Amino acid sequence: MISLPIDAVLPALRQALTTRLPLALLEETWLAGQTILMLEPRRLAARSAAERLASELGEKVGETVGYSPRPATWRWSRSF
Repeated sequence: MISLPIDAVLPALRQALTTRLPLALLEETWLAGQTILMLEPRRLAARSAAERLASELGEKVGETVGYSPRPATWRWSRSF
């Protein structure tokens, strides 16, 4: 089996991959200026994760951390 860089991080993170891994990656210099994209299977999970991550950073959702639930299905009245 191939060992990936994530294998070194997993034991320290244990079960908190959704909330701790993105914050750990945010501090990495090789990701400076890049976007970290996470996928969550449910809207509630996406919203909860975004709120938790923003809280950990001392911010509101929409500053550094945001979420977009199924953008293809959300349309504004003028977006035809």
